[in-house]
Amino acid sequence: MNFLSPPSDPLRQAGALRKAGDFEAQELDLKGPLLVSVRRFSDARGVFTETYNRRDFQGVGIANDFVHDNQSCR
Repeated sequence: MNFLSPPSDPLRQAGALRKAGDFEAQELDLKGPLLVSVRRFSDARGVFTETYNRRDFQGVGIANDFVHDNQSCR
């Protein structure tokens, strides 16, 4: 899988990694926020990223009422 995530920060001691669908969420030392990485698909036509999916976000422990979001570009 090709996941997009920021460069490693040695000062940020991350905890458990949760995976669901095309998303990964990693716990941080700071209680509450998660570092979310998404899978990116690319070919000759451009790039596609599903930036939100309720089922997958719930699968990594993020519950809210937003339904779905995508991004694509050339």
